[in-house]
Amino acid sequence: MKKKYIIFLLIFTCNLFCREFFSNHTIQWEKDISFFEKNLFKTHPNPFFKFSKDAFQKDLKDLKKKLSNLNDKEIRIELMKIVSQIGDAHTAIFVFPNQSFCLPFQFYWFEEGLFIINSTEKYQDNIGAKLIAIEGVPIEVIVKKLSLLIPLENEYGIRNFIPRYLKVVDILDALKITSDSNSIKLEIQKEKKNSYITISRVDNYNEKSVSVYDKFMIKTPLSYRFIEKNFWYCFFPKDHLLYFQYNKCQDTPQKSCKNFALELSRVLQKEEISSIILDIRFNSGGSSLLFSRYFLPVIKKHIKKKGGRVFLLTGRKTFSSSMWIIKDLLKITNVTTIGEPTANKPNHFGEIKKYQLPYSKNIFTCSSKYFHIFSNDTDAFYPQIIIPVTWSDYFSGIDKTFDFAFEKAKKNS
Repeated sequence: MKKKYIIFLLIFTCNLFCREFFSNHTIQWEKDISFFEKNLFKTHPNPFFKFSKDAFQKDLKDLKKKLSNLNDKEIRIELMKIVSQIGDAHTAIFVFPNQSFCLPFQFYWFEEGLFIINSTEKYQDNIGAKLIAIEGVPIEVIVKKLSLLIPLENEYGIRNFIPRYLKVVDILDALKITSDSNSIKLEIQKEKKNSYITISRVDNYNEKSVSVYDKFMIKTPLSYRFIEKNFWYCFFPKDHLLYFQYNKCQDTPQKSCKNFALELSRVLQKEEISSIILDIRFNSGGSSLLFSRYFLPVIKKHIKKKGGRVFLLTGRKTFSSSMWIIKDLLKITNVTTIGEPTANKPNHFGEIKKYQLPYSKNIFTCSSKYFHIFSNDTDAFYPQIIIPVTWSDYFSGIDKTFDFAFEKAKKNS
């Protein structure tokens, strides 16, 4: 009898604890959702330019009602879906922390599909493979599901952001693509033959990364060698041209944009340079004032004094403040634009404010201004000459956009 009584007490206590836990869990998430809603309304100049306020608030209310039946991963996914409907690439919620388990690969979306371009050493034999499915779910279905979570402005935004989300297993779990098992099965294709690989969740992925160029000993194109640098240049004296890659609108501890612009100015004055190739394909934004204040006057002065042409390279990673660079340069005559369309609209919301949700600690970014930069309101900036990025070129160590601009610039010298 005493034993039964003890068991009863344990079950009763456990039930009370579970009820209290889930009740508290629901209340805390409700506070997070209310915090998000309040700051969105307070900060964003026009959050309902695409999606109605009534529908938005109904979705938030419906989510609050479902909280007790959802786990943390599922709640985060539902919140991402709601925020993505706003349709502003700068207004987003980053719901999975950096320590989330990720696949040991870096994917890139080429014209031929999604390919593995980087891997950890353990899985490096899969570099160069095309992704076909994850846990039996075709990649086309996965892309559709992931697209609902990302505040996209055009199809190049999909190509830019999908590879980043694709590797976060917490997201794949919440979307029911993967389960909480200890391993994940991927179907891949190499040399037109399909095979399967199994990834363990317990592996340490902090090991050295191997690129497709390392694995197959392919010479890395010049334009891909220093993408991690904010800015750098290369002068080609025989061809009378200067290549300037501007990857982030931000000073570095080693050199400010102002000092770097002075360095560029000295080279342009000293050398016989007929053409400038400005590459902003990897420019994710920053302070737009840095280009207009320091780099634009240098380029304008050179064009006025020595003539010549400017070739501007854009791509899917050309984002945010880099739209001002395009605008500023198009004011100069003799500018040829080459590459891919940009991932966000030329006229866009921006100047983000950051918030942290009090319970989940997730980061929420929200636009605070609208920038009407161009007279035509298009979904992307479309260069005059569009050059797709293909796997066959990438695997051959070819950057067709750079090569095309280089040949054009040489003819101008």
